Amino acid sequence: MKNQDQLEEAQGLLKAMVSFGQSKEARLSSNILCASNGFVLDCLQKIKEENAQLEEPLTAEQELTKSYEASIRQLQKYLSSSKSEVSKVESNMAALNEGKLSSLQVECTSLDQELQDMEVRARRGQTKSPDEPNQVTHVCIFRFTWQGEVDRARQAQRDAEKKLASMEA
Repeated sequence: MKNQDQLEEAQGLLKAMVSFGQSKEARLSSNILCASNGFVLDCLQKIKEENAQLEEPLTAEQELTKSYEASIRQLQKYLSSSKSEVSKVESNMAALNEGKLSSLQVECTSLDQELQDMEVRARRGQTKSPDEPNQVTHVCIFRFTWQGEVDRARQAQRDAEKKLASMEA
């Protein structure tokens, strides 16, 4: 009866074995040969040793998997917070660019009006000072410079909006 119990335990262990290393069929045939020759205790010991050897890499793999999963969760949190921070910065940049653009447009409009006034006076021959032609030149230069600033501010705003849209996608 004792041999029968040991044989049943050996068969149970065989069924529970994970197939690592040599093939399951090779282990089964080796263990059946062992059991049929009456070496049940030796076979049982051999199966227990194989199971112990197979559990070590399995346990190590499970621990490594848990570690990787924790790292992935941490990286996902970091990515999420980074995306949020980028969105805030881009939103602030867009607001600042809009304010600067508005200010530049007002200044540009003012310079345009001043230029038109000077052109009207020049056509009428009503120059108020001898250096007014120089003022017209300066106004034209300022207007050109401000227009460049306005264009750069608009481009920066478009770039920020594109970047924000790509981050959201």
